[in-house]
Amino acid sequence: MNKILMLFKAKPILYMLVLSLMLSACQTTNLLTNWPSDIPPRQVFIDGYYDKRGITSASDKALKAHLTWIVRFYKGVPLYPQGWNKVSARYLSTLKNDELRDALEIRINKLGIEIANEWAQANNIRLINSKVMLAWGNGLRTAALRMEHVSYISQVERDVQLLLEKKVDASEINTERYFPIDEENSDDFDDF
Repeated sequence: MNKILMLFKAKPILYMLVLSLMLSACQTTNLLTNWPSDIPPRQVFIDGYYDKRGITSASDKALKAHLTWIVRFYKGVPLYPQGWNKVSARYLSTLKNDELRDALEIRINKLGIEIANEWAQANNIRLINSKVMLAWGNGLRTAALRMEHVSYISQVERDVQLLLEKKVDASEINTERYFPIDEENSDDFDDF
């Protein structure tokens, strides 16, 4: 026990990481019976979990782990509080045209379900990883700054399908895929 305490004293960042993970685990303790109201219906993700694996039932523990990652995707975690709900709302808020915003909101909600259901799978089978999601998050900010909302969402929708169909590898997805860096626009990425 003393060795663990010494480690935390020597490595305060490690301590914060462990504490954050423990706190995020407490947030999602009862997902099989209680579901956050600001996330799409739980059954959508349960169906996606089973479809991905080609099974009809799973242990409560495995399903609960999947649902926990879904909630983390939408709400964020203490170390990365920018979940899909906040990021997509901020992205949509940059649109002044109500009709366009409403149309994109439908597409973004559908996209969130597809991404979350794949990302929440076990590491050994998922086709969308955290690095890809980080690239998409950076891209959302850049697309909003450049007022390229529709074209960016269309590109991400296409890439999600390509990833799920295994026609592109996750290693090929990065921010530069959507916003190539050239000499003229290289300053756009200085703040990232």
